[in-house]
Amino acid sequence: FEADLQDYLVKNLEDIEPGLKLYEEYAGTSGNQYVTDVGRIDILAKDHNGDFVVIELKRHGSDRSFGQLSRYMGWVKKHLAKDRNVRGVIIARKADDELKYAASINPNISIKEYEVTFTFKNASLEVE
Repeated sequence: FEADLQDYLVKNLEDIEPGLKLYEEYAGTSGNQYVTDVGRIDILAKDHNGDFVVIELKRHGSDRSFGQLSRYMGWVKKHLAKDRNVRGVIIARKADDELKYAASINPNISIKEYEVTFTFKNASLEVE
């Protein structure tokens, strides 16, 4: 399910934050599943100011997610950001209190919880 969420978010980054765009390098490498020396970033984006936003997707957000995101943010700051700021977002179905406490002391990390809804329609044959 995390892959479906990621596919959706890569195409709809503005649902996370207005002005967010997928990071792209000159060599054509995209910010979708961005590979680093310290792991694979789910989504690497840039905001309307040109600052980097590291997005980590989790089914259940725990304080372990905080450490992982911080590691990715540190790598981006050292290797890509130069004089730009780096922020992080953890997107989880449910974030536990340990994660909320960890994030509460770091203004550069935010947590978003998501909900899934379904819509059903009658199936019909298309006439050619």
